[in-house]
Amino acid sequence: MPFTTDSNNNNNNDITSTDIMISAATVKKNKAALMAKINLQGRMSQGFSLVNHSDFNKKLQGLKLKIASYDYKNAANKNQDQSMLDIMTNKGALSNYLDANSSQKLQSKQLDFKARNQVANAQIKRKQLFMMFQDTCAAQEELKEYAVQIASACNGTVKQPPGAYFGVKDFHGALDKITNRKRHYDIGDLKDAARMTVIFENMDDMVAAKSMIALSSEFSELMHFQSAMKDRYGTSKGVNAKYNCGATDAGYKDIKFFLKLSNGHIGELQLNTKNMMVAKKNGHIIYDVLRDGGTLNKQFTITNREVIAKVKKNMSEKWFQFIRNRVPKAIAQLDDITKIVKRLNDNVARNNFTLTVSLQDIKSLSAVSLLIYEQGDNARVLLD
Repeated sequence: MPFTTDSNNNNNNDITSTDIMISAATVKKNKAALMAKINLQGRMSQGFSLVNHSDFNKKLQGLKLKIASYDYKNAANKNQDQSMLDIMTNKGALSNYLDANSSQKLQSKQLDFKARNQVANAQIKRKQLFMMFQDTCAAQEELKEYAVQIASACNGTVKQPPGAYFGVKDFHGALDKITNRKRHYDIGDLKDAARMTVIFENMDDMVAAKSMIALSSEFSELMHFQSAMKDRYGTSKGVNAKYNCGATDAGYKDIKFFLKLSNGHIGELQLNTKNMMVAKKNGHIIYDVLRDGGTLNKQFTITNREVIAKVKKNMSEKWFQFIRNRVPKAIAQLDDITKIVKRLNDNVARNNFTLTVSLQDIKSLSAVSLLIYEQGDNARVLLD
């Protein structure tokens, strides 16, 4: 039924002809944006999948049946499946993938325009991720075998991520990434759900592995994309020099490939040195803290309990001792970080699971991060 207007009704909520024109223009713009996502328009992507309601229900029923009757040999796999089912079916689970304001509005059933958009965004991404999860697990298994071949040929060691299904990205973590952390992401932008790492004792072996991967069909499928490889060590030459890029803002380096696997899924393979991986193990907790701060140009407050728990666990006395012994340039900033941890522990003791990070805290954390990764790029200084 077309829109109509009533000239005798002066209610301010009435739809006017101008409103209709604006709405039509908005619809046209949104349709164009949606088609661009579906057609990808030259972007490296997993694709933008439309969810068939019947297929979705069949897959959901299949998961329920599997959990109820399958004899799991791996407890992590069962836990992952149960967690995924809970996220898909439990009332209130969606609130975990909304900002605090929208979550509150959803619970009170007082949704405004922004909250409705967030809810719709989380709902479709939850279904899309669920529908592609089985393919992601298959891609993870294939990527592991690929990594083993590379490691065997180039004196490397495969590091499989912890967790279910050969280390595939946890369903909650993946959904959290494309909703809470990077809400502007489409499902196709999630390219690290299947991921593996190969670690090398020295740069020469790592560069040899990089050269081998660069010649593989899995890479050639994507090599026309600038982001198909990121060589943060700057070792690529000739036509591949375009993939050279500097360290992250935190100072971290690796060589990262995106590979097209046989089922069409894109997986991420990282290459790194053993020394840099020690730096990453100790520097990543700072990344966990700072990534909640956006542009890091003002004070911010962490409310994510998972991050709070990570800080309490990983910024331990052992961590501080590692910095003192292996990263002596960072000792000057450790007093500030000690105060951060004390504030956090005091808050938790009062049942306040938040942490406010000041500009001075940001500066100190950033400085320590850079110094940790500087040591990570220094031969075997963190190993000997």
